[in-house]
Amino acid sequence: MMHFRNDAEVVHHTCNRTRMRVPDRRGDSLYFDAACRLISELPGVTSATANRHSASIIILHNTEFQMECVTAALHGAALAAPQGETDIAELGGDYFPQSTERVARRTGNLASMILQLAVAVLCGAALTHVLELLAKNLIQFALRAIAAEVESGSVA
Repeated sequence: MMHFRNDAEVVHHTCNRTRMRVPDRRGDSLYFDAACRLISELPGVTSATANRHSASIIILHNTEFQMECVTAALHGAALAAPQGETDIAELGGDYFPQSTERVARRTGNLASMILQLAVAVLCGAALTHVLELLAKNLIQFALRAIAAEVESGSVA
């Protein structure tokens, strides 16, 4: 069961190949590009390729590879490409104007954080860990909101 966004699951693993899936990032090319770049730099990794449509990453590796290192790389990719930051050109067709899109993104992020907290508490996750993640998400949310207001010129 997946509790927090950016969680990855190992779908298949052999001695020299691992396939992971990050379902909450399906279609997010910025995230998968950053993830492949960071994973490719890990010791023992010979190559990393991603398919954003299937939300999967294939890692070819040797015996030096340590699966624990992938978590840090995926976290770094999440920071490099925050969820919801999608290139409008990739969406195709009609899209919402920027102000409506920004409000929808804020509302979706807040609802996602509240849902994450509820699921984690119900599933018995350590409350301190949950509160730490919630606080981190709220701080990132606030920083993005401030940056957006500074860019739009609404803050003097």
